[in-house]
Amino acid sequence: MPSPRKPTSLLSLLQVLLLLLLLPATTTALTLHLYTGQKCTGQALGSWTGGPHQGCQTLFAGQATSAIVRNNSTSVSGAPGGGVDGKNNVLFEEVVFFRGGKCDPKMEIVRSGSQGQEGCVRAVGYGSFRVRGVKRGKKGEKEKEGKGKMVERVY
Repeated sequence: MPSPRKPTSLLSLLQVLLLLLLLPATTTALTLHLYTGQKCTGQALGSWTGGPHQGCQTLFAGQATSAIVRNNSTSVSGAPGGGVDGKNNVLFEEVVFFRGGKCDPKMEIVRSGSQGQEGCVRAVGYGSFRVRGVKRGKKGEKEKEGKGKMVERVY
């Protein structure tokens, strides 16, 4: 006689559902490939992958003068480049390079581009960098500040 199957416990089912609810709607990360040349040429020094929560970085400061930025962010739908939050704010990440080793906003040199664009960033003389998450505008409407400038909220 075959042994009876153990019924799936309701508690196990609830644990799985809770886990699925806690998973983020988007994954956020940028990969930087750092180079000695100013146009993402020369010696490849190495790579770094991270997001807004990694904080200020000083990897290859004083050696690298440019970086290829790749956006690894995906939304729930699998679309690259971030996503939309519950309030229809368009989300994206950008890398910002600074003079000095403390990511001081007053010492900003260059950003990776708007709306999470990828490509080569010339960052001659940087001492630190960090990835910032940005909520920009509202999907389907223009949120304005001052003279038609899009509103950016850094998180």
